[in-house]
This record gives sequence, structure tokens and C-alpha cells, in this order.
Amino acid sequence: MKKLKKAIIAIVVVVIVLGILSISGIFDQTEDVQIVTESNLHKIIEVSRLSTYECVYNDICTVMDEDPSKVAYYCKYKGRVKAGIDFTKVDIKMEEQESGEHLITVTLPKVTLDDPEVDIDSLKYMFQEKKANDGTVSGEAYKACIQDIKEKSKSETMIYKTAQQNAENTIKGLVEPFVRNAETSEDHYKLKIITAEENAK
Repeated sequence: MKKLKKAIIAIVVVVIVLGILSISGIFDQTEDVQIVTESNLHKIIEVSRLSTYECVYNDICTVMDEDPSKVAYYCKYKGRVKAGIDFTKVDIKMEEQESGEHLITVTLPKVTLDDPEVDIDSLKYMFQEKKANDGTVSGEAYKACIQDIKEKSKSETMIYKTAQQNAENTIKGLVEPFVRNAETSEDHYKLKIITAEENAK
């Protein structure tokens, strides 16, 4: 039974396909824009919420009986939770340095988790109390599995760290090509990304 209680967590990094964000279309529209402004940069990265990490669970949920000291049943399930940031809340500032270089500072909001998803067809039960095996068990178990993922995912620091790193990589992939295209012999740009945690210090 101890083995059943162990979570088997498969971590799946979501591949960020810039094509789905119509990045090529963005560059076509800004091809004639040779000046980098905060407004232009905002337009490039305003893709609303983007999930940058996904954690898949093949796990066991314990459901207690009416008597909290007794286990009603164990439920095996498959589910997932996505993490990401709201790109519309990204803050961008551009300042000219003494060297003449333009510093673009991008401050990211906190990574948040979406509501978990559970495949209800994946639910399998191991009853400890026969009375628990009734017509309401699937609905009850589904809710318990959702809550189980919520509690476990909140403590998974890797989810937040990886989602944040992927968000940073996405920002670089969106901004740096545009900036390089706009650089001239006189105008040089440098990108700096600040996370929510760094900004709070």
C-alpha cells in the first residue's frame, strides 16, 4: 500500500512554438519600423496568458471515510496542471545609458498555476470501505483528485522555476530579433529581464 501512495510525477516541458504566436506576422507588420519604443515592444509580447510549463501526474489520491481516521478508498488518476504568466502584465522600460546604449528592462509578473485537469476516464478505485462504492463515487473522486493535484503542485518548486525560465526564453525569442533588426551603427540595445522575485527584493 505504501507503494500506491507514492506519487509518480512525470514532468513535461511545454515546447514554446513561436509560430503559434504568429511571430512571423508580427515582424511583417513591423518591418518598416526602425525605431524601438516601449509601445512597439508591448505589442510584440502581448500574447495574453501563455502556459510555459506543464506537469503531468499519474498519481494516487487518498479519500477518507466519514470517520476521518479511516480510509474510504484510494483512487488512481491521470491529470495535469499548467503554469505560466500573464504576458499583458509584463512591464517594459527603455532608458538610454551614459554609454549611449539603450537598456530595455523587462519585468515579469509572478508565475501562476491554471486549474488542474483530471481525466475522469482514468479513475481506478481500491475500496477500503464497501459502502463507499456507490453511485456518487466518481464525482466525489474527481473532486478529490483535482484537490490532490492543487495541493501537490503548489509545493513543486520545479514547476514555478521551469515555467519562469521558459517565460524568460520566450521574451528573449520575441524581443531580441526585433531589436537586432532595428539596430544601427548609432543605436545599440541591451535586454535585461527581471523576475517577480528579483523585483520584490
